[in-house]
Amino acid sequence: MLLINPADGQIVDANESAESFYGYSLSQLSKMNISQINTLTLDEIKIEIANAVNQNKTFFNFRHRLAQGVIRDVEVHSGIINLKDQPLLYSIVHDVTDRKLTETCLKESEEKFRVIFETAKDSIEIVSMDGHIIDINQIGCEQLSYSKNEMLGMHLSGFTSPENTNKIEDRMELIKRRGNITFDSHRIRKNGSDFPVEVNCTYVQLKGQPVFVSISRDMTERKKAEMLLAESEKQHRTLFKNMLDGYVECKLLFENGTPQDFFIINANDQVEKLTGLKNIVGKKVREVIPGIRESNSELFEAGIRVALGGQTEKLETHLESLAIWLSLAVYSNAKEQIVVVFQNITERKRTEQEMIVLNNLLMHEVDKRTADLAELSAHVQEVAEKERVNLARELHDELGSNMAVAIMNVDRLKETVSDPNLLNELTSLKDLLKSATNSMRSVVSQLYPTGLDSLGIIPAIKWLVQTYEKHAGLDIELLLPKENILMEQTVELAAYRITQECLTNIAKHADASKVKVEVKTVNDFLDLRIHDDGVGLPDDIKTGGHGIFGMIERARFLGGSMEITNNSKGTTAHLSLPLAAEKPKNLKRVLIVDDHAIIRDALRQLLSREATDFSVEGEAVDGMVALQMAIEEEWDIILLDITLPKLNGIQVLEAIMAAKPKQPVIMLSSNPEQEYGEIARSKGAACYIEKGKTGKLVEAMRRATLLS
Repeated sequence: MLLINPADGQIVDANESAESFYGYSLSQLSKMNISQINTLTLDEIKIEIANAVNQNKTFFNFRHRLAQGVIRDVEVHSGIINLKDQPLLYSIVHDVTDRKLTETCLKESEEKFRVIFETAKDSIEIVSMDGHIIDINQIGCEQLSYSKNEMLGMHLSGFTSPENTNKIEDRMELIKRRGNITFDSHRIRKNGSDFPVEVNCTYVQLKGQPVFVSISRDMTERKKAEMLLAESEKQHRTLFKNMLDGYVECKLLFENGTPQDFFIINANDQVEKLTGLKNIVGKKVREVIPGIRESNSELFEAGIRVALGGQTEKLETHLESLAIWLSLAVYSNAKEQIVVVFQNITERKRTEQEMIVLNNLLMHEVDKRTADLAELSAHVQEVAEKERVNLARELHDELGSNMAVAIMNVDRLKETVSDPNLLNELTSLKDLLKSATNSMRSVVSQLYPTGLDSLGIIPAIKWLVQTYEKHAGLDIELLLPKENILMEQTVELAAYRITQECLTNIAKHADASKVKVEVKTVNDFLDLRIHDDGVGLPDDIKTGGHGIFGMIERARFLGGSMEITNNSKGTTAHLSLPLAAEKPKNLKRVLIVDDHAIIRDALRQLLSREATDFSVEGEAVDGMVALQMAIEEEWDIILLDITLPKLNGIQVLEAIMAAKPKQPVIMLSSNPEQEYGEIARSKGAACYIEKGKTGKLVEAMRRATLLS
């Protein structure tokens, strides 16, 4: 408490509490003016002292400055007392700084609460302990379609759905016990429509009064979304369950930071139908399919790439352990997770293989027919050449002799005739006979070059060139070796006929001013080039003419080649023929044992194309016939299937090895090697090859026959 002289504001006295509060001693306070403590101005202080003196005001709120310079909020009760006939103003001072601070914070808190209360996007209701609305924000009114005045004082049951009304009391008791609960309910709008809400209700003290603060969220949109999600999930599940493709969802597993395996999170029923794998969910991929990382590394590594990088990959692979082909799409659905959607394409692959076999068979037939036609063409040419030789010989021997005799008879007749007219007639007859003889010789030389047998190819070509220079008017440059070339008769005749055909084509079509014919030998081959500077061969002759085609096939049949090239500088024919016709090779005899004709034909075609040192000399369709042929005849190698009628391949192999221990046998089968490979080798087979992997068959056959 302070005693103050109202006349000048001087502090007259103070108690110990004042000393403690202000931090001044009594002697210090007694020397101070109230203006040194009160933060008001002097004029404001004088007004407030006057109010106290006149009893206009006895309660004041001031801010006082302490000795340390700190300013505190105080409440002051003042009045006049007379002490020794002197009026003094007493001031009882209470420090209210902390209370003011609390009030300020509370006020700020209430303001914040009010801001939140009014701006929240959810309905906020303050409910009395008996369930009536004390306050509600604007959103709550809008949700229920009531005005605020209508809502104030309304009981909760007034806007709660009937099925939830009887739960109000129980929920209020539960909130009292727990302090807070969250529950779902339905509310009724003013127009009678209802909507779902999620309510979070808390039991609190508000201005000293217990109330419930309820925050209610309209769940209409979320419920719709949940329904749509549930429907989508149902459709997804239906699709997931009934889709024809296999579906596997996996998570990548690491070991020391390195991807090592996949954990199967989910899989549909088609997985078992397509692969035969059962109960795979919750297991590791390498546990479900042992050895997959080694046998199907491309699939495993693709899964790792997709799980880490997210880029979708597609591939086809053969799962050897399951003996099936799969077409897969691998994509990432989450970090370090993949989804594998796949189809079993084993049947498609089998069909493709069968198509390849059928195509190879067709190509084999085409090659065979082509070879037959080439052989027939060669035979026709051979017969034609023989007929030409016979006709030429008959013309030369019979007609030539008769013509010579006729000429001699005309000469004898001329010696016995003196009539000049008759002599002239006989002379004319002799000239006519000589001309006929020359024509006959020309025909004979065209039918068969008689000089070819006696002189050889080089003189024959030289005579042929001279003939075309003389009769066709061609300017021909001829380059010949110094020595004659020794050749087999069939090759020699072919070289002559092809040269004759080329020069004939040039004379008929080329309109050439220069022709060059060059003959030489290169590595036991006759090398003949004929070039002209003419206009070139017409397209119909160049690409489809029978003469050109006949020359090419004739050279090919003899083991040589014939090429025709056309350009702006003319046409060049290049013939290459072996000096000796090819002789049949010493082919290794092969016995094929398989009960499927399509497989036997495919193997024949494969060997004819890639193993010209082997010849299929026998076939067997069951185990009994195979065993009989293998023992009774000599074979360089036997290709033996496992699945056979009467006796299976293993039984046949054992019997063959018992009779002929050194007989090379290769087991060919559709069965995986892990099933029969070791058994076959233990019984004496040189090796075991799956039918789908015949790429190394020829190499294996050569190795087996070499080792035997």
